[in-house]
Amino acid sequence: MLLKSTAELQRALEQNPLPAAWFMVSEDPLLLQEACDQVLRQARQAGYLEREIHTVEPGFDWAALEQSGASMSLFASRKIIDLRIPTGRPGDAGTRVLESLLQQAGEDTLLLVRSSNWEPAVRKLKWVKLLQKQARSLVLWPLKPREFLSWVEQRMRTLGLQPEAAAVEALAMRTEGNLLACDQEIRKLHLLLGEGPLYSHQIDERVADSARFDAFRLVEVAMQGQARRAVEILAHIRAEGLAPHRVHWAVNQRIQILADLALAGGDTAARQQVFDKHRIWRSQQAPLERLARSRKPGRWFALLQESLACERILKGRQAGDGWLELERLVLALANQPVPKRPKLEPA
Repeated sequence: MLLKSTAELQRALEQNPLPAAWFMVSEDPLLLQEACDQVLRQARQAGYLEREIHTVEPGFDWAALEQSGASMSLFASRKIIDLRIPTGRPGDAGTRVLESLLQQAGEDTLLLVRSSNWEPAVRKLKWVKLLQKQARSLVLWPLKPREFLSWVEQRMRTLGLQPEAAAVEALAMRTEGNLLACDQEIRKLHLLLGEGPLYSHQIDERVADSARFDAFRLVEVAMQGQARRAVEILAHIRAEGLAPHRVHWAVNQRIQILADLALAGGDTAARQQVFDKHRIWRSQQAPLERLARSRKPGRWFALLQESLACERILKGRQAGDGWLELERLVLALANQPVPKRPKLEPA
C-alpha cells in the first residue's frame, strides 16, 4: 500500500492492529530517520519491545536474517526487524529473504525496511515492487527550495524561535539544503538564545563554519563583477585553511547553473526546472537569469570546461596549482581577464 505523505503515514500508524510491514525511502537522511522513528515509536507502544538492526553490506548473511525472522523473541515479547538497504540492491538472495520476512511479519514480528537509494533503475526492481504491494510504503522526496525555507521556519518556530525572513534564508543558505545540518544548527541556536526573536546577524555570529559560508560569498561577489574583492576573499579563505575542493564546489555549482540556464534559453518551463533541480531560492532566480543572459551561451560552456580542468588539478589528476586555478576561475566568473597558466618544467 503506497502512502503519499507523512499525514497518511500517521493515519496508517494509528490503525489497530498496527500494520506489521513498513517500507521507508528517502535520499535525505533526516527525512528517512524521522519517518522510521515514527514507525518505531508506534511499534514500541504496540508492544514490540525488542529490536534487531541489520545493515546490508557486501557479504551480508541473508540466511541468518531469514532464520532470525523465523525465530521467536528471546524475551517473549514482540520484536522489530529494522532492515537497512542503503544501496537499494539486495540481489536475488535478498529478494527471496524479503519475501519470506513479509510472510512471517505479523502479531509477533514487525518488519521495517529502509533505503536511501531511489534511482529510477532501483524503483523497477522486484523487491521494491514486492514491498510496495505488501507493506505500507512511503517515499519522501528531497525538499524543493521553497519547501526547504518553509521547513526551516517551521522547525525554528516549533522550538519557540521567532525568525525574521532574512534569518530563515541566511540559515538555509549556510546549510545548503542539508536538513540534518540545518536541524542541528536550529537546536544549537535554541540552546544559545532560548525562545524569542531571531535575526539574520545572529545567524552570522553563531552558525558554524563561517569559512565555508565565505565560499558562497566569494561566488556572489564574483558574479557581481567585483573581481578584486573576490580575489581578496579567496585569499582569506585560503588563510583560514578551508580545503580548496570545497571552494571549487561552490564556484562550480554556480557555473553549472548558469550553463544550464544558458542552455534553457527563453523556455520558461526549462528555466524553472533548472531552479528546481539546483534548489535555487526565488530571491536568487532573477539575478541568475540576468547574469546567464549577459554572456553568450558558449562562454558559460567554456567556463564549465575550465572548472572541470580545475577539478582535475585539485584531485591530482593533472599537474598544476589548485589555488591558482581557483583564482583563474573566479576571475573568469567575474568576467575579467585571466592570467596565463605558468609553463610546467619537464620532469
